[in-house]
Amino acid sequence: MKNPLTENEQFLLQIKELTTSLNHVKAYVFTKDKQLRYTYANSKVCQLFNCPLEEIIGKTDEAFFDLETAEKLHSNDRRVINNNEHLEFEETNIIKETLEKRIYSCVKTPLHDSENNVIGLCGIASDITKQRSLEEQVAKQTKLIEKMLANKSLMMEAATKSLIKNIF
Repeated sequence: MKNPLTENEQFLLQIKELTTSLNHVKAYVFTKDKQLRYTYANSKVCQLFNCPLEEIIGKTDEAFFDLETAEKLHSNDRRVINNNEHLEFEETNIIKETLEKRIYSCVKTPLHDSENNVIGLCGIASDITKQRSLEEQVAKQTKLIEKMLANKSLMMEAATKSLIKNIF
């Protein structure tokens, strides 16, 4: 007969399963403490920052983003933690290492201890840079088509006037 898992072993197994699941999600998942230091990051975050989890834990956004981006991130993070507020918004970030501009759809929510005190936050971000780029391209193409149609009307009007003038 198999020995049942101890409570501690069950807990560790659950953590391992959760970590495995979060590492297969296509979104960036992270947690931060009240001092805005990373306490967890899934594999997508590690890829984005181009470093292992051990080098992310304990660091703040200044280590991974330009100063302006880090300040914006901290502002939103403080709102979540100080106001116990759930936020959904878009963020534009510049990655420090590559200077690449990325746009994310973000959800940040407070994390609580057993007494319901805020102890940090959990964030989930999806990269929507390509989507926004395509939307911009569609908008530009639409404006171009509208201009062409407006010019077509003007050209037709001028041609009609010219024909009438030449006929009479």
